[in-house]
Amino acid sequence: MELAEALLQERTLNPPFKIGFCCYGIPFTAVVEDTADGPRMKLAGVVGAVPFTGESAAARKLVKSVLAREPHHSIAKLSVTERQNIVVNGEATLNGEATPPRIIATATAIIATAKPLIDIMKLCLLTPTPRDNVA
Repeated sequence: MELAEALLQERTLNPPFKIGFCCYGIPFTAVVEDTADGPRMKLAGVVGAVPFTGESAAARKLVKSVLAREPHHSIAKLSVTERQNIVVNGEATLNGEATPPRIIATATAIIATAKPLIDIMKLCLLTPTPRDNVA
């Protein structure tokens, strides 16, 4: 295992490049580009779709409420696309060369920051529609 770890740490990737992976059941795409401050990662993943009112008015209301209250100082944030997909976006510098451990650590930091928001949003999307009382 030590040899594999040593080889992994010594390999440097040259930006720009793109990687994809799944985490918490969400497909993510990470793009690493060169900037004046060094390699920078932009990460995005689709959490789900904003429910239509007819599907679940309660879930739609909760989703919109969470999005309105989301902290904007974080390296990760939630937003809604034109197609009504709820996406998590994050951005951070790699703080050094683009080695696999730094790439993994940066993606992990962004996702860990977003995890509470992802969990809340998933709960919102599971909110059942109250059924009309039938007499």
